Amino acid sequence: MKGFVSCISGICSILLLACGQQRDGINRFVPVHVEGWHCQDTVDFDIPSVKQGQDYALWVKVRINRHYAYEDLWIVAEQTYSPTSEDGKSGEDRSLTDTVHMTLTGREREGNSLIVYSCPVRRVQLDSGTCGQIRLHHIMDERCIGGVHDVGVELLPLEPIATGINAQHDEKEDGETPQR
Repeated sequence: MKGFVSCISGICSILLLACGQQRDGINRFVPVHVEGWHCQDTVDFDIPSVKQGQDYALWVKVRINRHYAYEDLWIVAEQTYSPTSEDGKSGEDRSLTDTVHMTLTGREREGNSLIVYSCPVRRVQLDSGTCGQIRLHHIMDERCIGGVHDVGVELLPLEPIATGINAQHDEKEDGETPQR
């Protein structure tokens, strides 16, 4: 019986890690205070060192319940990225700040169910070895808003875009590459 419990526990741990980290990106939620999200309560997310330099898409996410009284939500996303070169030396930090306006639809919330909303923030180029931090806080008129259960971020690598230029198929009959 102990072996079975250990096995199930190990599988659950692996699944939890897989949910939080995907394709060298992150997808995490942090719960806010049960009494409400105060405007001075900043939610922090640490970004581990990325393995591959490329473009990433940053999304802000919230889980709200039926007690959320507004049609939208305004959030500030402060990002700090710290590049590290292959020789271990740190580069200059890059700070970015975005104001995110989330329009919340689907007002038919019943019971204790949570609704997840996602909003794209920006596309950011990160070099290999870059780590960072994302900090979120709301800027609503009310100092403390109820009904926000969790706040999250998703930072996903974007697939490289093919250029669409294939020199072998673009050659003229005389063997020259056409001028563009």
